[in-house]
Amino acid sequence: MSKQPKKPQNALLGDLESIRDLFDEDPEPTATPPPEEVPTLDDVVDIPDEPAPAAEQGPRMDDDLFQVLLGDEWRTSAALVFSQAREKIEQNSPQWAPEDTDELNAALKVRIDETMQGWMRGMLIEHIANLHETLLEVLSRELPTIIDDIIESGARRKATGKDARKKKKKDGK
Repeated sequence: MSKQPKKPQNALLGDLESIRDLFDEDPEPTATPPPEEVPTLDDVVDIPDEPAPAAEQGPRMDDDLFQVLLGDEWRTSAALVFSQAREKIEQNSPQWAPEDTDELNAALKVRIDETMQGWMRGMLIEHIANLHETLLEVLSRELPTIIDDIIESGARRKATGKDARKKKKKDGK
């Protein structure tokens, strides 16, 4: 029996936790970063040029799916927002300090976390019936196979153990 890939929700949560960990990392103290060092969306999000064929993707949410979800239009809009933020920082660069960058990162982390949690909760509530149905289908299909595999494996272990005991008795050990 083949192992089932992780559920999309688990993969999404793992990806989101990775993003959160990136925000939690303490940057090394440096001088005030020049405005051009404020990362662009392309610097923050590593997106492949071409998505993998659908057959290779499977049911988990991977980078290619995020490429599709975010899309060029969204990235363009986000790049504009970051560009405007960089311009404002440049206009105020004499007053901008490293701790201001830390404060900005912390504020972004809070806003992103709140937004993602609210969105995921809403999606789960909206699609809970479908999730229940999908889980029941998987359980109905997979449990008998898993149980049969375990029973077969146990029978092999017992048979192998009995054969080993018979051989030991035969050899006089």
